[in-house]
Amino acid sequence: MQVAAPPREEAVILVPLEEIEADSLLLRDRIGKDAPGMEELVNSILASGLRMPVELFPLVTPRPPCRYGLVSGFRRLEAFRLLKARSGAATWDRIPALIRDPVSDEAILAGMVEENDVRRDISPWEKARIAVAAAERGWFPNTEAAVAALYAAASPVKRCRIRAVARAVELLDGLIAEPTRLTERQCLRIAAAAERERYGEAMQVALEESDSRAFEAQWALLEPLIAEAERTGEPETAPKGEGRPRIVLRPRKGLVIRREKTREGWRLHFTGPLAREGLIEDVLDDIERTFAPA
Repeated sequence: MQVAAPPREEAVILVPLEEIEADSLLLRDRIGKDAPGMEELVNSILASGLRMPVELFPLVTPRPPCRYGLVSGFRRLEAFRLLKARSGAATWDRIPALIRDPVSDEAILAGMVEENDVRRDISPWEKARIAVAAAERGWFPNTEAAVAALYAAASPVKRCRIRAVARAVELLDGLIAEPTRLTERQCLRIAAAAERERYGEAMQVALEESDSRAFEAQWALLEPLIAEAERTGEPETAPKGEGRPRIVLRPRKGLVIRREKTREGWRLHFTGPLAREGLIEDVLDDIERTFAPA
């Protein structure tokens, strides 16, 4: 039996912080910052030093003062920068690093994903978002190909779930204030609802028309639409008629009408520059003419 050669020893060098471009790929998958976790890391470094060096690669086109891009160790680098900002001490000017051979952006990205994928605090949204962003940048022909390449070591079931969450990312990225708080189940429900006609658009409109940036309030807007979409799969409640269900209506430029199922019945949301009191009065007049006794 052939035995694999042992890994070659690599030298750790000290690299000035200003020479490292943390987001050289502009796809850093740690979109949220864990303040308590960062403080724990800072305290650990103060007590025991840096246990694991960061991984860097030489930039093909250096952007002075930056000479290196970051493969792994985003939080470790941030901790050193935080310590430098707090103390001003020269001790934190440089960070222990391993310099990797220059490879393609795709390979570097795969290494970053592989490192972070073993961490339990990486949210489902972050895992999927990195694949979506890589596809949008043109490194892969589509999101499915990105998931297959970046998560090649994952099981088929796990890759299937990441692809499903990616559909939710493609739909709502930038509209949800704290997407990393979404559980995998919530992401999968969003993706499944978006598969039904017009519900994806309805979720986008619901978030766009709301002034709230609180996660709980935003989920409260999405959940009724998701629940309604889930109910449309039941034969006895499936809407009939061409073009149904009409979840979002855009009768003219500057006016969007969205319907919503509630426990008591139905609610209509009128938004846009034309959604003024006079228009609502006209709508009420039309309703009265249609439904009032002759």
